[in-house]
Amino acid sequence: MITSPIVIFHIIMGTLALVGGYIAVSVRKGALLHRRAGTVFFITMIGMSVSATWLAMVKERPDSIISGILAFYLVTTSWMTVGREENETGIFEIAAMLGIVGLSGYAFETAQAAGQLPEGTIRGFPASFYYFQGGLGLLGGALDLNMIARKGLSGVKRISRHLWRMMLALVIAIGSLVGQERIIPDMLRSPYILIPPVLITLALLFFWIIRVRFTSWNTEPPRP
Repeated sequence: MITSPIVIFHIIMGTLALVGGYIAVSVRKGALLHRRAGTVFFITMIGMSVSATWLAMVKERPDSIISGILAFYLVTTSWMTVGREENETGIFEIAAMLGIVGLSGYAFETAQAAGQLPEGTIRGFPASFYYFQGGLGLLGGALDLNMIARKGLSGVKRISRHLWRMMLALVIAIGSLVGQERIIPDMLRSPYILIPPVLITLALLFFWIIRVRFTSWNTEPPRP
C-alpha cells in the first residue's frame, strides 16, 4: 500500500499532468481551453518532475533522476519560449543550457559505468538507455545554444520549440506512469495495453511538429 505523502503527491501530479497535457494537445492551439490546460500541465509537471527526482535520489535510481530533471528542463524551457517576446532570450536560457549539458554528462558517465559492470546494466537499464537520455539532453542544449546565438526565435520556429518540448515532456510523463507497476492493476500489466499510449503520444508529437513546420496551419481563420 502506498502511504508516503510524496509518493501520493507524485501520483496526483502525474495524473493531472496527463489530463492537462492531452486536453492541450487535443484542442485548438492558442484557444482559451488550450492555454488553461497548458497551464495545468505546466504546474503539475513541475510538481511531478521535482517529486520524481527527489524519490529517485532517495532510491538511488539514476535513470529516474535523469528523466525527472529532463522533464523539468523541457517544460520550463517550453513555457519560457512562449512566455518571452519574440526574438528575446535571457539568463534563464543560458542557465538551462548549461544545466542540461551537465545532466547529459552525468548520463554519459552512468552509461560508461553500466557498460563496465558484468550485467551491463544499472537498476535494470543498459548503457544504451543512458546514452539515449544523454543524447536527448545534448540535443536540447544544442538547440538552446542556437537560439541564444540567434538572439531568440519568432514565428513558426518559436511555436515549434514550444510544442516539441511540451510534447516530449508528455511522453516522459506517460512513460513514467507505464513504469509504475505498483499502482497498475495486474489485469492491465500487458505490453499490449501499456505500450500503445506511449506510441500514440509519440505519434502526436511528430504530427504536430510536421503540421506546424510544413503546413499553413497558422494561417487558418479562427473557428466561430
